[in-house]
Amino acid sequence: MRLASIKYLLFAALIASLLSCGADSRTGAAGARSDAVYVTLTAGEHRNIDLPIAQNDAPCAVSTVSSLAIFAAGETKEINSSFVRYGVIYAAPAVRPVLRLTGARPGVETVVVQLSGGVYLTVIVTVTGSVNGDLIGGSPIDPDDPGGPDDPDPPGPPDIGDKPVYDPNACVTNGFYVIDDNFQDVEGHFGPDTSAYMRSNIANIAWDSNIRLFYPAVTRPAAVSFVDFGQYSFAALNGAVVNFDLQMAQHLFGLEGKRYFYVYSNGMCVRGQIPTSVFNPPSKSLTWVTSNPAEAG
Repeated sequence: MRLASIKYLLFAALIASLLSCGADSRTGAAGARSDAVYVTLTAGEHRNIDLPIAQNDAPCAVSTVSSLAIFAAGETKEINSSFVRYGVIYAAPAVRPVLRLTGARPGVETVVVQLSGGVYLTVIVTVTGSVNGDLIGGSPIDPDDPGGPDDPDPPGPPDIGDKPVYDPNACVTNGFYVIDDNFQDVEGHFGPDTSAYMRSNIANIAWDSNIRLFYPAVTRPAAVSFVDFGQYSFAALNGAVVNFDLQMAQHLFGLEGKRYFYVYSNGMCVRGQIPTSVFNPPSKSLTWVTSNPAEAG
């Protein structure tokens, strides 16, 4: 018997076993059957599905026809399957365990999550063609919005200045946490203390899609709440249009002497403003900066 057939039979047996558990994935109550969740993604798009578990709950198993992964309590990792990339991660805004699904290539995938106490979740994922347009928070923007794919006159990247401004903290590691990402890592990345999230949206193969984010390294509180800043953009000297998504935890707002984040990509460092409070919307203004006084204008 072929290996693929054996995997399919084992996977079908797992689903049948899970369905016989009689647990409701939404409540964990025995005696109730959980309906499947249906998700449609474009290739490269991601979606988070809330898991009814606490951060320190017992391990869970996530299975598809082609893969099986065991996630220990508090563990974060991602697995490539036939049509999706899946993982149990800790995501904004609540920093709680979620099942993150990222479309890999067109097709249909069944993802089964088995949790402690016989609780399970079945997700039927349909992945369609290539990503078109901006993705923020895993959902495409309205194509009729300004700057959307149907906008007849989309705005260009904002002006970042003709010459760099001197800033001793421009893209330096001292006093900052760092996040590195590129377009091939379609799900983006959290920082080492999970207080910021950044994702590169530089899709043009002629440009470097690598982006490095620098944000203030401060003590992280036990409870963290996030604000989605949306997408930023600037034009580099080499012609690259640098696009990236950004989220940041609220405890970074209004810090004395720590008003900025910095982004390095395609040979340029730019500076962005961190809001002074949760009541102030994030500014999309970026400034070209340098830590070398001789380069400043």
